[in-house]
Amino acid sequence: MRKLFSSLSLALALCVTHFAPAAGASTNGSRPSRASLASVAARVARDLLVDQPRASAFFPLAPYVAMKTGLLTSPRGDWNDRLWAFYQLDVASAHHLLALHGPVHYAGYRANLSSVTWIYPGGCENLFGYWHLPGVRLEFRGPRGVVSLLIASLISWRGQWYVVHLGPNPRTRDAGEVDAPLLAVGQPGPAGGC
Repeated sequence: MRKLFSSLSLALALCVTHFAPAAGASTNGSRPSRASLASVAARVARDLLVDQPRASAFFPLAPYVAMKTGLLTSPRGDWNDRLWAFYQLDVASAHHLLALHGPVHYAGYRANLSSVTWIYPGGCENLFGYWHLPGVRLEFRGPRGVVSLLIASLISWRGQWYVVHLGPNPRTRDAGEVDAPLLAVGQPGPAGGC
């Protein structure tokens, strides 16, 4: 009887392990706070001002691989060669735009929090869900006035916002792009997307 119980326990443990969700997927439901939004906006603004993309503002590699494994041939390659590569190109393009109107300093962000949506597991070709916020507008001020631009798309991981697309997505060419630049305060948005 003891041997049978031990075998059943082992089988149950294997089943639970086999059917467990992707690492961290169950912790991804926490809606990110305004403080998280302010923090990521400031980190992106810093990247743009100094033309130095940092991974701290960008959606991490490990959860991206977990979200896309089995859906893409090479999730790691897609993150490196497309998402992160475009972020670096977009930072350089935005830095150039700001330098043309500079010197400028970061003055804040505008976001339409009613545009925050939950993307369900399986939606937008992902294995687990996340919060999505499109069109956060960053504002910069200098002697020539205001310059603003959009962060195209933020998504959540474990209750924090991260950039997944700085420039427009999809885009018309493989180059850095600034999303909706204005020589004015401008509005956030539009809503929608993944």
